[in-house]
Amino acid sequence: MRKLPFILAALMAFLASGCFNVFEELSLNKDGSGTYSMKMDLSQFMSDDFMKNMLREAINQESAASSLSDLEQDSLILFKSLPEELKARTGRPEFWDNVTMRLKVSDKDDEFYTITTLQFKDLKDIDFFHKNVSSMLAENGAGGLLPGDVIPGGASFRLGKNMITRLPAGEAKNPEMEGEEMEMLKLLMSDSKFTTTYNLPGMVRKTTIPGAKVSGSTVKVETDLISMMEGKGKTNGEIRFK
Repeated sequence: MRKLPFILAALMAFLASGCFNVFEELSLNKDGSGTYSMKMDLSQFMSDDFMKNMLREAINQESAASSLSDLEQDSLILFKSLPEELKARTGRPEFWDNVTMRLKVSDKDDEFYTITTLQFKDLKDIDFFHKNVSSMLAENGAGGLLPGDVIPGGASFRLGKNMITRLPAGEAKNPEMEGEEMEMLKLLMSDSKFTTTYNLPGMVRKTTIPGAKVSGSTVKVETDLISMMEGKGKTNGEIRFK
């Protein structure tokens, strides 16, 4: 897994502009398996020449051997290639065979994002993912905003008969996001959103998640990103489907 510390400088610079959104997606199969992903989207970054030049400089400092005059990079990072010792610390080294992270920077397509994806066998895998993925990335040199910063309390789900429940988030433990720093983030990121999309194996009958929008077998929930980072996002509830 290639270390990507240049993301830290790029993300921090872009966060100051407030144009940052997170997209969480859960696709569930009938047998309880599925796909879970978290996309940190900074694509609005690409509309600002000053920001693009900062990103280009950060990438070129990281890869001095090959100057990147055009902002085009598409990398797929396989967690199974992480050091065995690092994976073993989580107690489930084989788990990381099912996790990838894609980094795409494209001036041509006006895209800049990272998307971390888990192929899960059971919904409980998502809880394990959130409890371990940020430390895995940080210890391997990846900088910037990590999943644990966005959802500091993690994300837990329970599957029942024709029903999925998002449990209340655990206690948010994010001392770096307190006091004056959090107040500054609130000001700068007031328009940033956290959006969750659920793709279910049957038509949705009803949901108790506040503000959820239902369309066929899909449920979409949107809240402000700062609420999620503070552990106050009202995203828990039930979704019943046929």
